[in-house]
Amino acid sequence: MAGTSTPVPKPTPTPRPVVPTAAIATVAPTPVPAAPTGDLKVKLLTPADNTTAEGDVRFAWEPSRLLQPIECFEVGFWQGGAGNWQNGSGIWGANRDNAVTRRFDNEFDADTSWLVLGETYSWGVLLIENCPAYTNKQYSPRRLVSEVRRFTYGK
Repeated sequence: MAGTSTPVPKPTPTPRPVVPTAAIATVAPTPVPAAPTGDLKVKLLTPADNTTAEGDVRFAWEPSRLLQPIECFEVGFWQGGAGNWQNGSGIWGANRDNAVTRRFDNEFDADTSWLVLGETYSWGVLLIENCPAYTNKQYSPRRLVSEVRRFTYGK
């Protein structure tokens, strides 16, 4: 007897659906925040230009980038225009905050005898490039990084 063989069915390939290229979502890379380098600019927020400084006055600003680990700010005030900022005084110790409130009163007047009631002064924000050195009364580069506003010291 001759053997009969039963044909073995061959699997037929199942067609896969074709996905149009436009339907494939592409994920945009998440931008990495910029390193705190480059030129720093500070936008002054308060007080407004030509303010009379008396009682509690809030000086606030917005920097264009984060501070580097050793950098800090100082609010300075002086007589004259923007170019005279190096002849001024800080109204607040060097710090990393973006605001300071200063009380202009008789006690402040006694501590800073060069302020004259009714006189107009300029103010701006300074960048201290090496805050640890500066706070230890050593040399640190510093520069005016904001616009300059004016205020009148009055009561």
